[in-house]
Amino acid sequence: MSKAVTLYAYTIENSDASRAYSDFTEKFRAKLSDSKTIRQRMLEINSQTHETDVLSQVVSYNNGYIYGTLMRIILSKEMPSLPSDYLDKNELSFSELDGVGADNDKMSCKDLYYFALDDRHLITTMPTSKISRFRTFVNHFLETELIGKSYVFSVMITTPKNIRLQDLRKIEFAGDSRTIQNEDNIINTSILQIAFDGIKRFILDEDIKPLLDKNILTANLVVKFNERSKKKLNEEDVKRAMSAIVTNLTDNENVKFSTKNNIRIKAGETILSKHINVETVENNLLNEADLRQEMLDFLSEINNQIR
Repeated sequence: MSKAVTLYAYTIENSDASRAYSDFTEKFRAKLSDSKTIRQRMLEINSQTHETDVLSQVVSYNNGYIYGTLMRIILSKEMPSLPSDYLDKNELSFSELDGVGADNDKMSCKDLYYFALDDRHLITTMPTSKISRFRTFVNHFLETELIGKSYVFSVMITTPKNIRLQDLRKIEFAGDSRTIQNEDNIINTSILQIAFDGIKRFILDEDIKPLLDKNILTANLVVKFNERSKKKLNEEDVKRAMSAIVTNLTDNENVKFSTKNNIRIKAGETILSKHINVETVENNLLNEADLRQEMLDFLSEINNQIR
């Protein structure tokens, strides 16, 4: 048996012009060497629910690759629980979870994401709507607020065959499309709401409110590329601009890019991803060795393409 898994590719942004690539992986590897237990690799998300993100597994390879898992744990008696000594373990696999607790709440795994990275790229099972979780965790783990620096991960961009990025003319946001800045501290912005807030500056609220309440009105936002300025950009510049938009979207289906020939591409179709099938083992769990190899292979494919 096997399970379908989607891998997403991100660029580790480099803000230091004096370096060929970010120092993130170097700092991450150094911090990992000093963090021997899960207790040293955790971030409490909510003190009331005790939801916590933990770096439950991590492997640093001699060839520069790092592979790991980011697990979100919560108090629950309805899901398999973590071993009582999990905080003192060096790593924790999903297969180590105990049975369901009938009486008392115990820390349980809410969800689990896998990642692999090198100096320039991050491969993960996290879609764009979840990547803020990884960013928040690693910046906390590396204590970047102490040095006034934050590491950023931008989704890598591709396009369907026979379409040049230079041919893109406009971006259309449907009325119900939304953006999100941080998964756990949600700033959820609706294009429809932005439009209506603007309309209220010209029309009295009491005049337009009945139309809004009855969902009679809708709105789209269309942003056009400045053709004169775009001619000065190379394809990588256009990709960076698209990535800045797509990385913060919660719904990739309601945002479309249009070419000069009116070919429309959904934002989700521009995300560099790879669909794979991973063998499952007992209890329908993923064969993590196979998944790890697939992720490392994807990293190698990307590096070979950009050389």
